[in-house]
Amino acid sequence: MALIKCKECKKDVSEFANKCPHCGTKNPDPKGLIKGIFGLAIIAGVAWFFLHDTDKAEATKITESKAESAPAADQTEAIFEKDFGDKWAFTFDRGVLICDTGAAYISDPVKDITYPLTGLAQTRLKSSGNTAGTGNLDDVWKDDPKPYGSKINLSPFIDQALKLCK
Repeated sequence: MALIKCKECKKDVSEFANKCPHCGTKNPDPKGLIKGIFGLAIIAGVAWFFLHDTDKAEATKITESKAESAPAADQTEAIFEKDFGDKWAFTFDRGVLICDTGAAYISDPVKDITYPLTGLAQTRLKSSGNTAGTGNLDDVWKDDPKPYGSKINLSPFIDQALKLCK
């Protein structure tokens, strides 16, 4: 705490005093008013920052709740049916491969549904208990026309997804 000279009686007064204890002058430090206004501006700025940041926090909560319904992605990669031709194993024409610490998933970005590609991914989904936004792979996994009764090989997709974790 610093001492200042009162603007009227010129005696020492605390810089925080609202009135001079010697002569009773209000606001004995004319600079104190400026300091007060500056202080209020700082407080208002900090308050605005936190209120403004609350909007970001709400957006983050929404994003996090959506993220809870799908695996947390370490790495992702967009893939397209046109690049795989007859080897494309899904009923949708584009996907996003996801590797989440060793678990492989594919997501249909149009329907916003994620499908587990590996046993580890299925286990994680079951153990989390939160399956919103996830689907059953059998619903989108294409049949292989040769040999009859089998599905198109998922190995290329699983391998490509798992490479994303490295």
